[in-house]
Amino acid sequence: SYHALATLLFLPGVLFASQPLHLGFSVALIVFVVVECLRALDVHPLAPAIDRFLRRFTDHRDAGLVVTSHFYLLLGCALPVWLGGTSEVARLAGLLTLGLADTAASLVGTRYGRHKWPGSPKTLEGSAAFAASLCAASGLVVYALVDQQNVSSALMLFALCIGLAALEALTEQNDNMVVPLTMYAAVHVLLSDKARFHAAPVLMATAAFAAPSVLPAGRSIITRHLRNSKSR
Repeated sequence: SYHALATLLFLPGVLFASQPLHLGFSVALIVFVVVECLRALDVHPLAPAIDRFLRRFTDHRDAGLVVTSHFYLLLGCALPVWLGGTSEVARLAGLLTLGLADTAASLVGTRYGRHKWPGSPKTLEGSAAFAASLCAASGLVVYALVDQQNVSSALMLFALCIGLAALEALTEQNDNMVVPLTMYAAVHVLLSDKARFHAAPVLMATAAFAAPSVLPAGRSIITRHLRNSKSR
């Protein structure tokens, strides 16, 4: 999976060389923009080859003129690093959610998934793998890199991982962008008193971006449950 490959590429930079990684992300974004312009403007002979390559990694959300999946993956990894902050877990939000949790969800959901979320092709088994792997990886980061650990923070982190798994399954927006930013902001708001003001605007903006797709999905689940209850 290219998500796992992104983790292997970016994790050493986040931990040991953040400033060069800032520059690397910026250069990669510029390259992505140039390549997408060549493809969208149908510049021959490069455009057909670029289009064939990118279409292997697209889904229904890339039905328009511009292919955005690779932008969202890059920005999902880069934005928590660019935004910075006081929390190591937050800075690693992109790699934890996309590189580890999303990969685990894909592997488990594809192989063992039997029960689908209402109105979504994603499975409960995949979401459980997402939450479990994210919780384990985040806990390991906290244990290894953070001096202070407590029960209340652990419980909030556990609840956050479950919430992110549900968001990843239900949102119709590109989860490669929404989930990392939600985790980045939520970790600061819930676990770091010093950074709440810094992260609150990010959390509100992400919520506004995700709500139009998550709320109808949640309403669909509740409606279906009530309908099934009445039919019994």
